[in-house]
Amino acid sequence: TNELDKLMLYDKKITPANVNLLVEKISETKIFSLIDAIYERNSKKAFQAFNDLIEKKEESLKMMAFISRSLRTMALVKKGVKNFSVLGAIHPYVLQKTESQAHNFSFLELKSLYRRLAQIDYLTKTGTMEGESALAIFIAKATEKN
Repeated sequence: TNELDKLMLYDKKITPANVNLLVEKISETKIFSLIDAIYERNSKKAFQAFNDLIEKKEESLKMMAFISRSLRTMALVKKGVKNFSVLGAIHPYVLQKTESQAHNFSFLELKSLYRRLAQIDYLTKTGTMEGESALAIFIAKATEKN
């Protein structure tokens, strides 16, 4: 609503050019920054991205979905899967980046993180745990350096 109000104040006719000029980009860029920081095991950078996402009112479930997909991809890459039909539609740049980041985790660590994320997803959806808190705990655990 705020973004539409901003556009209407700028010009009564909403055009793609005005949207590109005035509307803040979807926070997916920050989600990818969060994922990158997790894979770098950089807790400071991860929590910065996480806090930015929270300030932008990004839903914890959306963040979990992105992280979950990324963890799954990394686990498959770690196992040596190169079949795009198994990996899904992945941009070659993302695949290359995932391969380079995979050395920071063992397959068992990735499996454990994936399970932990599935558990907090369940706890969040059942109302047992608040999403932001659960995700913060996950990020802290995921960025621990061995």
